[in-house]
Amino acid sequence: MGKSKVLTNEPLIKIVGMKKYFPLKKTRLFQREILTVKANDGVDLVIHKGETLGLVGESGCGKSTLGRVLLQLYPLTSGKIIYYGYTLEDYSPRYLFKEINSLKASRLKYEKYSKQIQAIEAKMASQKNNPAFQEQVKNNEQEIAKLKAECNQIASDCRSQFGTFFASNNMRAIKQAIKMDALIYKNKEKVAQLELKQVKLEQDLEKAKKIKNVKAEADVAALKKQLENADLNLIADLNKKLSIAERKAQHHVIAVDIDIRETQKKINLINDDTQRFIARIKSLLEKPIELNTEIVAKLVERKQQHFVREKRIKQLQDFNLFTKEKAMISRLNKKIEKLINKAANVTGAFILSDDIAGISDTLFKNIDALHTIQMNKEEITLLEVKKFKIEQKIADDKGTYTDFQKDVFQERIEKINQKLANLHAENEQLTEKTKQLTQEIKEANAKLSDHPMYEELEAKKEKGLDLSRLTGEEMRRLRQDMQLIFQDPYSSLNPRLTVGQIIGEGLKAHDVESKTKDNYQDMILKVMDKCGLAPYMLHRYPHQFSGGQRQRIGIARALAVNPKFIVCDEAVSALDVSIQSQIINLLEDLRDQENLTYLFISHDLSVIKHISDRIGVMYLGQIVELGNSEEIYRRPLHPYTKALISAIPTTDQGPKQRIFLEGDIPSNVFPPSGCKFRTRCPLARKECAQRVPEFREVEPGRFVACHFYEETETLRPS
Repeated sequence: MGKSKVLTNEPLIKIVGMKKYFPLKKTRLFQREILTVKANDGVDLVIHKGETLGLVGESGCGKSTLGRVLLQLYPLTSGKIIYYGYTLEDYSPRYLFKEINSLKASRLKYEKYSKQIQAIEAKMASQKNNPAFQEQVKNNEQEIAKLKAECNQIASDCRSQFGTFFASNNMRAIKQAIKMDALIYKNKEKVAQLELKQVKLEQDLEKAKKIKNVKAEADVAALKKQLENADLNLIADLNKKLSIAERKAQHHVIAVDIDIRETQKKINLINDDTQRFIARIKSLLEKPIELNTEIVAKLVERKQQHFVREKRIKQLQDFNLFTKEKAMISRLNKKIEKLINKAANVTGAFILSDDIAGISDTLFKNIDALHTIQMNKEEITLLEVKKFKIEQKIADDKGTYTDFQKDVFQERIEKINQKLANLHAENEQLTEKTKQLTQEIKEANAKLSDHPMYEELEAKKEKGLDLSRLTGEEMRRLRQDMQLIFQDPYSSLNPRLTVGQIIGEGLKAHDVESKTKDNYQDMILKVMDKCGLAPYMLHRYPHQFSGGQRQRIGIARALAVNPKFIVCDEAVSALDVSIQSQIINLLEDLRDQENLTYLFISHDLSVIKHISDRIGVMYLGQIVELGNSEEIYRRPLHPYTKALISAIPTTDQGPKQRIFLEGDIPSNVFPPSGCKFRTRCPLARKECAQRVPEFREVEPGRFVACHFYEETETLRPS
């Protein structure tokens, strides 16, 4: 097996509640509901340093989207992605300074919300002990009992009179029923008016038939006489004239007849609307009965009376039980929780500090000093590389440079040495300052250790970078550490660039040459050699290579900038089996040599089994199982995983033990309720439709999202 030799339990990337939704275009002009494709829907995952995590699942399950969201090529809809390649202090992102600056304001909001909660609780306590309030509660309870009895009587009368009553107590549905009843009444009036108009039109039609248009009838008679003696060439023209003359003779009759038909159409449309309203009201009843407009009107009137009493009952109960006050406290607690969580992610428990202004100032000074030290270190690296390259020019004995030029180079080195000395001295001073500030921070933190929320808030503090909160420039710099190998080796390479230019694009974008003592071409040749590409291929174009060689170029491009994490998005899917093995072996060797971490996405379960340390199985935007690759293949816990493994082709003789899944993957726009796999699962039950299975650890290192995972072992081929 191609397992990692440098696997650790130290996390490199942590994904928490990650969601990525793609909005769909509206299908109607006034469509209110915004439809989305739920490509990733609540993914929780930890990728460890040095491991290869395989991701497998059917097409459309969200594997590639997950890889692209990790690299922030797609922005997150919600959730967090924490990258531990740098600490917050080392990278010093803008959001860190922003959170420290807003710590004082967050504390003021926290105190404001806490005081509001205390005031509401104090008001509730004082009211409970107030005799007048207690008397009011007793009166309310008596009124509630009376109103409930009236409600029961109304329902009982309706059941005895009509045989049914409204089953729904949904206020919105009842209000709609009341509106529909009003519309039914209006429709009834409209139909009555239209029927009167229709009667009048029918009378007009009878009169119109008796009235004769003498001139028009004379024209008709004359044309008929001409037709009898007409020449063959004139018959068509005379027939046309005759048709026009007949229409003129009957015009007054036709116009009234059209009005009658239009009126009848309107009556039919209004009656259809009325029947639709009646059907919708019928769906709200306990027992469906035959309804007409009179019964609907009486039922709705009685329900309206019932509804008014229920509304009054709720008002009295809310008063007695402090419902509004408790709802307000709940909302304020949610605001406090959101506020504290946001602050705790960056500053831990410091939001609880009484000296919030002082600690904010100390934290800001410390981060600012650390940021300056880091910037100075980067400048020192650049200067040392520059110095090394100038020294090489001075040491050149081939006569490339004159003595005068070498003297100029020496002056440059002296200036660089002076800058380096200044930067080192500044860093020493700042280091001493940060040690002092760090000690003050530790002392301030220790003072908070007795607070009941201290442990909880400190546990929420993230030492890594929250990728979703980085600016575009910060994420661009970080992409040197996070690279992507594309699926298609043909379309992912620019046909107008040579191999050297393709591999060197990343080096130029991240200015790698200025940070290392190697020159641009040497770096390209070195990475080409690692990927099995000969030096003479440097100036060739992509069309001159085979599929396997092109994929090696893609791998070399990703490796050129010395990344820590690579997303292999179906990197071998488009290649022949023999070429696949070469590329997989290359990826394994590079992983062990460079201490890389891979997210390996593939449909091929045999490839995933060979290269992966752990495997995640995805279905409809969610990870349904995660664990050690050997354990998952030996004993899958999720029925979907077992069905996938049974589909792996083998050379074993005898009948194939295959578990077939019925149906297709459901829509990502309208996913099933509860467990998304239930529509195809052989273990599905009623509970699966009602409750979403929790993605939980059922064994050390084994995670599964299934209510009945224990029964997966009993699944047998159909």
